[in-house]
Amino acid sequence: MVKASSASGLVLAALLSATFVVVACSSSADSEFPGDPPKPDAEPDSPGSFLPDSGKADGEGGATSCTPKLPDPFTPAWKAPTKNAAACTGPELALYYAACVKDPAKTEADGTCAKFKTDHATCGACAEPDDKSGPIQWQVGRKFLTLNIAGCIALEQEGTDAGASGCGEAYNAAVQCGRQSCISCVTEANSLPLFYDCQKKVGMQGICKSYETAQSTACQGYKNAGSPALECFPKGSEPTELAMTGLSESFYTRVVGVTCSTP
Repeated sequence: MVKASSASGLVLAALLSATFVVVACSSSADSEFPGDPPKPDAEPDSPGSFLPDSGKADGEGGATSCTPKLPDPFTPAWKAPTKNAAACTGPELALYYAACVKDPAKTEADGTCAKFKTDHATCGACAEPDDKSGPIQWQVGRKFLTLNIAGCIALEQEGTDAGASGCGEAYNAAVQCGRQSCISCVTEANSLPLFYDCQKKVGMQGICKSYETAQSTACQGYKNAGSPALECFPKGSEPTELAMTGLSESFYTRVVGVTCSTP
């Protein structure tokens, strides 16, 4: 089984405020997880840049722990992505990254991202559709965003990755279970680092473990040399200019481009 890195997975983003709307997650078991269980194969949403005081932990004056809330029952939501190769030009992908992804704490507040989507409506609608089938998925009322790695995998493996047995849908289910279990780390503990750490543990616990197992079966070989799904993950040669993510503009624009542009 391919182990997760800390870099990606439905990846990302930026907290926009120190005040959050609490999102209720159904759960039948609140659990603290001792030790360090195996890392899940589907990589969790990883933390990125965020405003001061919104993600402090470990002695910096913020929350130092949060309690995962395992959803039971859990039903993943999946809408297969639709490729629109004519939605964004290469220059538009770079503009979108600068306007909406690089520093959302600033560009959400000052309207830069909203203006891009007005001026480049087709590209913006493809990059972040409201139904979250696109490459960029805003979470918790645009408090932070994640990359739809599952959708990218489904498109790159088109023809061999269909339905519930496909890697894309199975990957999505595993990531969603971890996210739903740990979203209180954002809405209550106000910490993306805790959110990420929580997902690394909860992915192999309770109900989420079954989705991780299904993902491992459906996605066998998806990271082997020559696999088209490798386009959906960071490459070692890429620079890592985004603070705290270890990710790059070339990675984000490539993943958005899988859905919204030509190679």
